[in-house]
Amino acid sequence: MSMANSPFFDVNRTPVPPRGETLKVFDRNFLDAGVWSQLSERDRRNRFMSQIFHLIHMRILNARIFSRFRLSMNNPNQDRDLITEDDLGWFEALLEFNNVDKALVSNWKLATIECATQVANMDSKAMEEVVNQFNELCNLTWELRMMMRRSKENYRCDVPLPRGGRCLLTDHENAAEPMTVKRGSAKDMSENIAYSLFGYLIREGGRMDSEDVVLEKAQVVLERR
Repeated sequence: MSMANSPFFDVNRTPVPPRGETLKVFDRNFLDAGVWSQLSERDRRNRFMSQIFHLIHMRILNARIFSRFRLSMNNPNQDRDLITEDDLGWFEALLEFNNVDKALVSNWKLATIECATQVANMDSKAMEEVVNQFNELCNLTWELRMMMRRSKENYRCDVPLPRGGRCLLTDHENAAEPMTVKRGSAKDMSENIAYSLFGYLIREGGRMDSEDVVLEKAQVVLERR
């Protein structure tokens, strides 16, 4: 209820339909601009709260879930692309459909949930580490950008761009440093830049007669000859 009443959600605006598969789980009337425009604010928030419950009910409360995080893995037999949590749910439904002893099904379900939880916990720890690293990268990047914008001098960060349809190292030799060769080694390097690993940082000249100063060169990968 508190989420539906949050001022963060502007109920004066018509809900925007989501893209892809998510659209299928939304009530069509909830996304109908004509219906929405006829509702009072209270009715809109009530419909919003109803839609929130609908999503929770479909995804969690009425689902055959086995762990907090959806499970998936590569199938070593390659008969199908993935083995997923949905497969476990279908197997549980199969047991029930064939009237397998309820005690056996319950024991299987409890054991499967315990195993799935252990797998999910291992995956979640790895994901948490990646998320923390990415957040740290974003925070450091934000701090750098704010330093650039607060300075009285102009700084810019960019990547080498093609000139005349080609991106040559010789056109950016003062601002780019080759790190490796795409599908090759140092002896195979060409002058063509395939892509940049990191961009360059430049302090722009403040006067007409002053030149830009490259503070950090771009790290680039070169095409093979």
